[in-house]
Amino acid sequence: MAGEYVADPTVGLLMQLVPLMVLQLLYAVVTFQLCSKQRWNAWILTLVVLIPVIGMIAFIVIFLTTLLKTLDRLNVLEGKGG
Repeated sequence: MAGEYVADPTVGLLMQLVPLMVLQLLYAVVTFQLCSKQRWNAWILTLVVLIPVIGMIAFIVIFLTTLLKTLDRLNVLEGKGG
């Protein structure tokens, strides 16, 4: 038909990627905060986290590294050695 609207198939694909992009933005905000507190290069690591698949792995590594450093500091404060 002459007046019929045909949806673009790429719109459906982009709509499926929107939740992933929102999640990556949340990861980037948390990464920036963590890296700023650790005195690491926050901008570079935040940009790495924004890369879709690599970013998820990088976020986990950054988060676990920060957690382990914090636990080491707590052990030193409690006198349990390091």
